[in-house]
Amino acid sequence: MQSVYEKIELPPIRPIITRIERYGGQCACCQTEYVAPAPLGMEPGSPFGSSIQSLVTYLRYTHAISYERLSSLLASVFGLKISEGAIANLLLKVKTNLDEQVTQILQRLRRAKLICSDETSARVNGQNQWEWVFQNQDVCLHVIRPSRGSGVINEVLAEHRPDIWVSDLFSAQKNHPAPQWQVCECSSITGLPICD
Repeated sequence: MQSVYEKIELPPIRPIITRIERYGGQCACCQTEYVAPAPLGMEPGSPFGSSIQSLVTYLRYTHAISYERLSSLLASVFGLKISEGAIANLLLKVKTNLDEQVTQILQRLRRAKLICSDETSARVNGQNQWEWVFQNQDVCLHVIRPSRGSGVINEVLAEHRPDIWVSDLFSAQKNHPAPQWQVCECSSITGLPICD
């Protein structure tokens, strides 16, 4: 063998569109109108399936792509025409689908014996807000609130009081609800502590 090398190409990516046509009629006896049932998994509603929902969510929240650029990217790369309004509706549906998982994470956090927390600034619709993180070795919860005050801690944890709180020295964090406190410098909003 004298040489080995590779050339790599991506195949054209185009959406797969399934058109559903449901026929109906009217009962000759009672005049009741009817329509054929939709195939399982093809019920009326948003035309965008789970693969598109996953891709849009990933591009929007992992790569912070704006709605306008996301619409343009989907059209030029994937041949998928989707308006900014449709993207907003799609992401709202994804949020609704994730609400149950968020509730489960919150329930686990409210039973945790150890919680690490941090907060950092975040821009929301041109306004300064605060992104909070609450985590331990099992779960991680991010919330964005207009306040950097300890009321956010109380809102998230409700009546729960962990045994140990891990945070920096910011005043809201000093009002933590735990009997023990590990003071740390957090590396980022991930809340991963760098403890002495």
